[in-house]
Amino acid sequence: DGIFKSEGLQTIDDGAFYFLARDDLTIPASVKTLGQNCLIGADLLKSVTFAPGSRLETLGTYAFNDCTAIEYIKLPESLRTISTATSAYYVNGVEYVKNVAGTFDGCVNLKTLDMSACKYLEVLPTYVITGCTSLETLLLPPNLVKIDDFAFGDPLGLMRRYSSDGCPAPLTSLKEITLPPN
Repeated sequence: DGIFKSEGLQTIDDGAFYFLARDDLTIPASVKTLGQNCLIGADLLKSVTFAPGSRLETLGTYAFNDCTAIEYIKLPESLRTISTATSAYYVNGVEYVKNVAGTFDGCVNLKTLDMSACKYLEVLPTYVITGCTSLETLLLPPNLVKIDDFAFGDPLGLMRRYSSDGCPAPLTSLKEITLPPN
């Protein structure tokens, strides 16, 4: 029995389900925006489903941050934008200021992220998929134009998820990336 009792909801705002204590969640088809940190720390959440006919267009910064129990996510066709926020970090004493996403940061049990239906999503922003140390399969959008630097965290393994500077870990378990055909 779902948490939402009516259609018509268009936005799930910033932090709306902060530390949600449920193991499943179905996002109604009417929702167009999942706000920043909307599911942050929902560490019991094993399943997120987007209702058939989903009209989701925007995923907020850190939307699924630290949803540590999720193993599989399939994003809907309608997704157009993964939001970013300005963040500063330091490497060897040099400050870097970037727009980062952190959308799936710390989803340590996520094994499959399926974006293959997201025909309007053209850019994967910096740090969109980081600290997903169990990620094995990544299906990319069919019309992807750009993958920003460090989109998948730190490819050289120089930074660690639980380091003192809070930088994300590399995708150490990734076995397969499916690129768009073009």
